[in-house]
Amino acid sequence: MSGEKYIIRNDNTTNAFFNYQRYDNQLWQYQIQLSPGQTRTIWAVKDTFIPTFGNLKITILDSYPFPTSTPTSTN
Repeated sequence: MSGEKYIIRNDNTTNAFFNYQRYDNQLWQYQIQLSPGQTRTIWAVKDTFIPTFGNLKITILDSYPFPTSTPTSTN
């Protein structure tokens, strides 16, 4: 199963909410609150991060696939 790590921030002046499916246990998380100015890191199943109620000001500061597909050295 592929996942995505997101670092997100609420750029609104009011609380923002989002939904996503957790990578570690595949449970859906609904209406997760993000306070104004708050930054948060989440690990989600790929393509399940959904800002709700048109909160387009939730900024994705960084995202990348998880787990990484880079092979590790066995030296």
